[in-house]
Amino acid sequence: MRYDVKPANSMTEPAPPQPGSIEALDPFSAPIPGQSLTERPGKHKFEKPAKYSDPDEGAMYVISKMEENEDIKEENLKQLASGVSVEYIVNTIVHVGFQEGLWNPDVAELIKPSLALYFVLTALEEEIPLIMFNPQQETPGTMSDNDVLMNMSKLNPEGLNLLQQRAQQAEQTPESEGFMAEMPTVEEGAMQEAMPELQTMPEEGMI
Repeated sequence: MRYDVKPANSMTEPAPPQPGSIEALDPFSAPIPGQSLTERPGKHKFEKPAKYSDPDEGAMYVISKMEENEDIKEENLKQLASGVSVEYIVNTIVHVGFQEGLWNPDVAELIKPSLALYFVLTALEEEIPLIMFNPQQETPGTMSDNDVLMNMSKLNPEGLNLLQQRAQQAEQTPESEGFMAEMPTVEEGAMQEAMPELQTMPEEGMI
């Protein structure tokens, strides 16, 4: 009778980690301290001399791009009509322009008033109600109940359905505690109040 003899210290190869999991991350792929100092100078566009050093020229560049391309202009008007503030759009434009090497941070700050005025005048011509500044939170770093419901409706609809079911159960069982108990129910009108506040975030590369 023959026996299958196995080595005493036989080791089986572990299963490969699932792509996207923590186990699949390479611990040696992270940047080392000071790595950016060893890169070739001028590798990024914002490390080179800016294309526009005059704030007037930088502002006219953006405005001319808006007037020449009706699709970009219409997209920005849609964002203004949807409730995106002028401040947010202007900040996005100047940030993208800095990354593309169009201007330095000083020029970026100087052209903001001109761009804001351009968007205000354009919105008034099209009779579009607009919001000038980003809403300020009373307590920075916190989210209101309406903001939570609004984000859940967009990013986690399954969790919102679960929250609605638990809210309905909480009406029958008042012993519920914790975060779920503090959240307003849909019947209380929290979702109806949050939906008009949905805003379409502007995409990068608007200029």
